[in-house]
Amino acid sequence: VAASVIQSYELEIISAVFEIQKEHGKQMDFQINIFQHDGGTISIKNKAVEKLVIKRMSEAVENKAKEYDIKTTLEFKRL
Repeated sequence: VAASVIQSYELEIISAVFEIQKEHGKQMDFQINIFQHDGGTISIKNKAVEKLVIKRMSEAVENKAKEYDIKTTLEFKRL
């Protein structure tokens, strides 16, 4: 039962990245290609905005987590 509850929080918190993609994806030329429950793969075609995309996604996740009094960060790894 605890795992299901924790996963529901994780999903709610990570959903913030989809809001960023929905609001800015076309304009900033990026998309979420693959979503796994504990991570995902994004493509940022416009490298000039890469840092801004990462910043906005990170802030969105942190702000969503704060709503639940959870401290977390979004990690990025370039592949």
